[in-house]
Amino acid sequence: MKKNSAYILLLSIVAGFCNTPSTTVETNSENEIITPVTITSISTDAMIDYLELNATSTFLKKSYIKAPGNGYIVSVNAQAGATVTSNQSLFTLKTKESQSIGNTINLLDTSFRFSGVIPIKGGVGGYVSEINHQAGDYVQEGEQLAVINDTKSLVFILNLPYELRPYVLNKKNVDLLLPDGKRLAGIITSAMPIVDA
Repeated sequence: MKKNSAYILLLSIVAGFCNTPSTTVETNSENEIITPVTITSISTDAMIDYLELNATSTFLKKSYIKAPGNGYIVSVNAQAGATVTSNQSLFTLKTKESQSIGNTINLLDTSFRFSGVIPIKGGVGGYVSEINHQAGDYVQEGEQLAVINDTKSLVFILNLPYELRPYVLNKKNVDLLLPDGKRLAGIITSAMPIVDA
């Protein structure tokens, strides 16, 4: 009898669990995350990687026009940004001796033909990037008057991080994209042995 009562008690407990109302789990659709998917077709092309770096343009050859003696600048025949040719007269200098003496020597002896005016010519053609003195300035011998950039020596200098050096070691051709959108085909000519610490 004890065994039967134990079975009945156990069956009533199990039956009690089976009759409990079932709870439903509600899913909140507002928190559901949807990942956007784009479907495209398959293509077989070569994999090309591009590396974009900044470069600055500069001129490798510059000609410095200097005063051949002490004196006053009488005229300036060049301006910054102007293109000049080789042997073009850029400045006219009047020596300080002729400024102080004047034409006294010519009055004493006309065979001297002393004027004291020295024309200063450019040695190379190019464009004038600097004018350091104007008419009326007093200059000393060897003082810089102007800078002329040789237009045939235009280059682009690329500051490349050292860890990217293997990517350009055996390469010769690069594409240059100018700010106006124009593309130029560039050639790597040399590497400068300079490292910025």
